[in-house]
Amino acid sequence: MSLVPELFRQGVLTVVGQALDAAGYRLDRAPLAWNSGLFRFRRPVGQGFLIVDYQVLAHPNHPSRFQTQLARDMLAGSRSGLPAVRISLPRLLWDEFRVEILPVPDYWWTFSGASDLAEGLLESGKLLAGYGLPWLEGSLRPDAAAGPV
Repeated sequence: MSLVPELFRQGVLTVVGQALDAAGYRLDRAPLAWNSGLFRFRRPVGQGFLIVDYQVLAHPNHPSRFQTQLARDMLAGSRSGLPAVRISLPRLLWDEFRVEILPVPDYWWTFSGASDLAEGLLESGKLLAGYGLPWLEGSLRPDAAAGPV
């Protein structure tokens, strides 16, 4: 495994691994995907899965970057009441919750070393725990999060 994906995997497990584990998500054992920078955490639910993907993009001449994707992978006809969907965490915040805490809707966290990576993972992890995971499981809805206008 190349250096950046392995550093990233260790960072994700260190910074957000316990929170994901406590919420029932397990890292897929997929070394080929890891080599390409994709780290998928799954939680079985009904007839499908709730998915949190961390995607890292590395470039030798530029800072690396990562983004978190959320998905519900539900079998057709499942009675979970949760629709199948895929969205990035920044887009969820901007488009669904109207929370513009990140600079742009298609935001990617950048890092040049372990310190930058830890800061980015901590920020994304807080947003994941506060918005992403509850939204995935259906306990937090954008319309319920909006207060009186």
